[in-house]
Amino acid sequence: PHLNQNIIRFLVKIKLVIITLFILQCYSNSIAQTPCILQNNMITRQSQLDSIALLYPDCDYLKNIYISGKSIFNLKILSQFAKSDRIVIDKTSIKNLNGLENLKWIGNLHITSNDSLLNIISLSDIKYIDFISVLNNNMLNSFEGIKSDTI
Repeated sequence: PHLNQNIIRFLVKIKLVIITLFILQCYSNSIAQTPCILQNNMITRQSQLDSIALLYPDCDYLKNIYISGKSIFNLKILSQFAKSDRIVIDKTSIKNLNGLENLKWIGNLHITSNDSLLNIISLSDIKYIDFISVLNNNMLNSFEGIKSDTI
């Protein structure tokens, strides 16, 4: 009986060590994100943009991306990302920024010359933007979605 109690105590200690290591691993993964660096960060076609989820399925931190091209009509594939250092959206055919709604942190965001862009409401949940530039988006008539305490 005394030997069984020692074995049980030992197994409980091992279980606690395993649980502690698991918690530490989860915590370190949540604070130490490694950015995904696209091999080609210049996206000029919708098919290139759509392939990002296949190429980087576990990534939630996008280093830099430059999206430009009239054949690009939606950004929905970017919904997997929570953080990005720099996003440029230039001369596309997008009507909204759906796909950016899960972003919480952006270093630089440039939205330029998107003639079909109607709204930027999808930016409303972003907690931090270091720099934002919204220029020459002729159909855009409201900045609803950008909060003054975000910038």
